[in-house]
Amino acid sequence: MHQALHKASFALPKDNQMIIIEIKNPLEVAKRESRIAKALGGLAPELIRRKVEEKVAEEIKDSLTELGIETEISVKKGSLAESS
Repeated sequence: MHQALHKASFALPKDNQMIIIEIKNPLEVAKRESRIAKALGGLAPELIRRKVEEKVAEEIKDSLTELGIETEISVKKGSLAESS
């Protein structure tokens, strides 16, 4: 049952559209923004990638909120091919 609920939570009405952003260089972004990321990039690249994606999503949401745009932003695993 939990799996069915999980799948249903991602269903969208047909008239909704989404903007999908793929960060191509998360490790480079992390290295530029954090000294710790420079050290951890080789040891925990998936953790660094996830943290960069979460931070970017937060900054986008904050920027859009300042413009008066209501959004729902989430970070999910997947590829652009799966989204189209």
